[in-house]
Amino acid sequence: MPIEIINGLYLGNKSDAFSIKFLVSRNINCIINTTNEVQFIKNSGKIQCIRVPISDNFPENEKEKYNRDYFLQLDQLCKLIDLKLQQNCNILIHCKHGKYRSTCLVIAYLMYKTKIKLDTIYETMQTKYPLVKLKKHIFFEALRMFEKEMGI
Repeated sequence: MPIEIINGLYLGNKSDAFSIKFLVSRNINCIINTTNEVQFIKNSGKIQCIRVPISDNFPENEKEKYNRDYFLQLDQLCKLIDLKLQQNCNILIHCKHGKYRSTCLVIAYLMYKTKIKLDTIYETMQTKYPLVKLKKHIFFEALRMFEKEMGI
């Protein structure tokens, strides 16, 4: 089940992105798909579909490369989310299971917008969205780098 993290910003999984009932009831007009394998809903109509082709299935010896690749996209993605929210768009950010890639992006956006430290946002996210399992995942390091780059 998708969760509204802040006004207009939803975090969910693949099933949520295909739920016409959810998309219509929340007036979702932008879907950010943080996978390279999950397709978009057919005939999405007026919903803008944005793909962030991130994989979390990579060889152990390439994890630093994938982590850095995601880190390098976070600033631009946060600016895009901020712009969409300012335009009164309702956004669903999702990945396959809603645990890692999408959660990473939502946390990055919250740090970007609020300038609150990663650990504080992570704890808050865990209470609001129990599926958060990012702390032991490689993309948590991308968030640490993002936090450092922003000087929080």
